[in-house]
Amino acid sequence: LQKEIAQLGEKNTELAGQLFTAETENGELKVANGELKDEIAQLDEDKTELQGKLADAETAKTAAETAKLAAETERDNALQAQIDAETAKTAAETAKLAAETERDLAQGQLTTAHGQITELNNTIAALNKDLADANARNKTANESLLKYTNEIVPTLQEQIKDLSNTLSAASDVHEQEKFNLTQELNTAHESIVEGIHADYADQLGLLFIQMNGLQAELDACSQTPIADLRSAAVKVFPNPSSGEVYINKTAPVKVYNSQGVLIMQVTDNKVDLRTYPQDVYLFNIDGEVVKVIKQ
Repeated sequence: LQKEIAQLGEKNTELAGQLFTAETENGELKVANGELKDEIAQLDEDKTELQGKLADAETAKTAAETAKLAAETERDNALQAQIDAETAKTAAETAKLAAETERDLAQGQLTTAHGQITELNNTIAALNKDLADANARNKTANESLLKYTNEIVPTLQEQIKDLSNTLSAASDVHEQEKFNLTQELNTAHESIVEGIHADYADQLGLLFIQMNGLQAELDACSQTPIADLRSAAVKVFPNPSSGEVYINKTAPVKVYNSQGVLIMQVTDNKVDLRTYPQDVYLFNIDGEVVKVIKQ
């Protein structure tokens, strides 16, 4: 029994040692458990922090994608603006080329008009010279006629007077002779008229006809509108007009009054001047100028 009691004591001591060891290990485990709990809490905090950072990262990603989309939109807008600028540049160059073409055409028309005006002025000068020559010839003919009248007519009048005296003295002559003398007297009268007109009537008539023709040509040239010299393509009617003026084509029209003030600008084949006063207006029809009189 004592042996067993000793063994039990040893066993008890061993168990006590094991219990102490277990309690020690249990304390260590508790400490480790506390540390693990602290680490878990720290991990939870780190997780929360990481989740916040992840949310911030997602927000930043969304903002970055939005900024990228806005940048791409701005880039596309910039490209479109560049394309529009190139298109506008091309259109401007085309318009410039068209304007230069119109300018060259207008310059050509102006040169042609100046040439026609110069030619017209030369024609007018020639007509004035012809008219002056005709007037000089007419003056010479009048002087010759006056000289003829002053020198020849008195002689013819003396012949008539002599014939009249002869006729009076021969009152008792045979009726046939009296008739013959009367015929001779009439012939003498006719000779005066024929003498005056035979030499000069045709010449004077020709001079008068020539003078009238030259004057008519001069008047016609002086009254020719500049628009008729530049082009016969544009027609306006009626002219003069009491209100509405029609054009033979639809075109841009600028209307100026006699003071050079632009009063109307339309694109049509009709211009209404009914509300405007009587005046002389200039129609710039697609680059060609026509004078229109408002009655």
